[in-house]
Amino acid sequence: MTQIKTVGVIGAGTMGNGIAQVFAQSGYEVHLVDAAAPALDRARVTIEKSLGKFVAKGKMTAEDRDAAVARVSTGNDVDALGPVDYVVEAIAEDA
Repeated sequence: MTQIKTVGVIGAGTMGNGIAQVFAQSGYEVHLVDAAAPALDRARVTIEKSLGKFVAKGKMTAEDRDAAVARVSTGNDVDALGPVDYVVEAIAEDA
């Protein structure tokens, strides 16, 4: 069985950025993909703010926060995923 080191998350909405954050906190490299650039920008800000709260509460060091944020890369195309070991699809359903 292959060890998972790199994770792709497709969809940068509420669920997608939360999933990306948890994987990054756990030490995985994460490639977060969404067709909408603003969604990727919001996801990065949300992840940084969320991890900042852990630092403020003393549950995470600033260095660990910075390392987790650095493990998240973003892109607008599925090709930006590159080679990954595991993919999570978190695209929002049209209502």
